[in-house]
Amino acid sequence: MKKYLTLTILTVFLLATFSIYYIQSALAKDDKLQFYIEQTGGDKEIIKDISVSGAYNIGGRYNSRYQTMTIKDDETSYVTDLPYFKQMDYEDLSFRSKQFQKLKKDYPSFMRGKYDTGSLFEDDNHVIYAEVDYSTSIRGERKSYHFTIDRLNKQNEKTSSYKIDVPKQKNINIMEVYDVQYHYNEMRIITANQQSNPYVTEVHQYSIDLKKEKVTNDEVIFTHKDTQENYHSTYSLMERSNIQPSSIMMFETEESPISDDEEVEPQPSNKSIYVFQYKKGKLSELKLPDELQNQPNSDVSYLYDEDYLYANLTLYEEQQTTATVYKIDWKTGKVVDKLKLNLRDNKQIEYITLRDDHIQLFGRDSESHPIFSIYNLEDGKLKFEGRIEAKDKDAVNFKELDMSLDSIGGI
Repeated sequence: MKKYLTLTILTVFLLATFSIYYIQSALAKDDKLQFYIEQTGGDKEIIKDISVSGAYNIGGRYNSRYQTMTIKDDETSYVTDLPYFKQMDYEDLSFRSKQFQKLKKDYPSFMRGKYDTGSLFEDDNHVIYAEVDYSTSIRGERKSYHFTIDRLNKQNEKTSSYKIDVPKQKNINIMEVYDVQYHYNEMRIITANQQSNPYVTEVHQYSIDLKKEKVTNDEVIFTHKDTQENYHSTYSLMERSNIQPSSIMMFETEESPISDDEEVEPQPSNKSIYVFQYKKGKLSELKLPDELQNQPNSDVSYLYDEDYLYANLTLYEEQQTTATVYKIDWKTGKVVDKLKLNLRDNKQIEYITLRDDHIQLFGRDSESHPIFSIYNLEDGKLKFEGRIEAKDKDAVNFKELDMSLDSIGGI
């Protein structure tokens, strides 16, 4: 009897909790600002497919709290308006590739909780997701690193899961997956492994036999050590079709001088791009053009595919912001094309990024409205340009609203 009484009390508590949640959500929904996309250039036919995601601060200057939202041509949807369990599993998908979103739609059960595109691989036969997991000691130290691998057979939709220990992990402090491939009947996983004593970053290629459920080879393909004078960082680069099979992967390293003297002007960092070829097992450095190296007041973003590295150089000059995309043959290091974007003078550019087949620009106009533009990567032509407008113009002062956009979907 006591067991059933406890179950009844728990059921009533859960029902009350969810009822309160949904009532509060319904009441709060009416208080949220509503926005829409106003087209200012480009093809008007695609506005119905486009969405932009971002957030605005509702907590004030000293207590920042942001409302995350997605804006379409005529409506705004908020994360907090989603059903409770969808909020728990929420991840902004708008900036994911169409291929990634198709996988979420076609295989929702398998893809649940999987968001890192660098950990995903898909071909005609299967979908694989590989990530690094670990346990934590009482002192908060990471230990017992292992690969958690999920594989979906696309023919019968059966799934298999594997837990495979990472070899030689004694000194590893942090592991990050850069790329996952399936080559020559075995998995290949590229990771960046940081060690804390001494402070070293190594880029590894792990070969894994899923039938035997073990790592068959652990190869260090790149190593750098920090010194008292320099600090190193390593970053994976974005690939255009980063879920599909690829014969290469690229990463960037940055070497920054260390100085304790705050009055000394910071010295420029040295950046390098490396290309790893899976079939040859070869790592080579890609020499970048001089104009992409150590430009003051600049930002560079990268995107690559099997043939080219695309590098967008944004120069934030006093009079005007300029953006140039370099198309570089990574095999020869030669620039085969340059695209210079025509940016309007009344725009305050916040940042430009490369994604899939497009160049994406974010910023503000002369009235402080958030704006965005989409250009074709191959020819630099404007595809769409829009700005965010409030449905109730009297309720929003964009010059005072702390609002930003971070991704574009539907293209």
